[in-house]
Amino acid sequence: MQNDKEYLDGLDESEKVALKSKLLKGIRKGIAKEDARKKTRESIWRTTKIAASFSLIILGLISVWVWTGKNEVNYRTSDNEILEISLPDSSTVILNSNSSLTYQTSRFSGFDRKVKLEGEAYFSIQKGNNGELFEINKESDLSVTVLGTQFSVKSSENLQKVILIEGSVKLDFHSEESSSEYLMTPGEAIRLTTGNNQLHSKKFEDPEILISWKSRKLKLKNQSLSEVLNTVAEIYDLKLDLEGISHDNNRVSGSLPLYDDPMEVFTNLEILFETPIELKGNQVNVKHSELN
Repeated sequence: MQNDKEYLDGLDESEKVALKSKLLKGIRKGIAKEDARKKTRESIWRTTKIAASFSLIILGLISVWVWTGKNEVNYRTSDNEILEISLPDSSTVILNSNSSLTYQTSRFSGFDRKVKLEGEAYFSIQKGNNGELFEINKESDLSVTVLGTQFSVKSSENLQKVILIEGSVKLDFHSEESSSEYLMTPGEAIRLTTGNNQLHSKKFEDPEILISWKSRKLKLKNQSLSEVLNTVAEIYDLKLDLEGISHDNNRVSGSLPLYDDPMEVFTNLEILFETPIELKGNQVNVKHSELN
């Protein structure tokens, strides 16, 4: 990333203008290209479902699917890798980069279904044939129980986060002092920071935007820098200070690439909005700039 900064600093004004123009042109075409690719993928999936499933298994054997026992399956992704998984009950999981999912195959036959997640994943869960529950991280401080719904879960050492897209989800919160339950509603994001034992809730009109990591692209619709930064901060779970923005009138539409490293996203935004953005640890600061 330091090399990227040195490269940008070494450009003269005409080169920076040309680079900005090229980047704007690219992201403005992003939505159209992404929609076209999506339609193509949906068409291919409908006609070659068996072949696609077979390809997924082969890919897993090579890079991410590791058997840890006769009855246990573990999927693990590496940097910048997204993996779609079909569970034994036909539920679907999309595993984000640097994440892992573990389950026992026996738990998907006549029992409540249980999986363990480390990292981040999107779930689309089928209802159990006989009302079996679907449970995530049952033994952790924050466990998720669901009958049939779509949602996203992030589980790390310092943060537990659940985003409900549709349906209903019950959260079970466990601490040394007590245990409690919480019923989520669609569009709600729940965050639990390890150590403070408090649940924080926030509602979103479009919760799908928070799981843009699935496509590695954030769709922008006539948005200002502050609006884009607020969304990016939510996706990467960062704290944001916007005091450096005096005027915020410039707006951008298109498709912004997402990466494992959020600073790569901020570097593109710096070029687009001609505004310095600084990332220190978990804090994002916008340096003083008057946007026209």
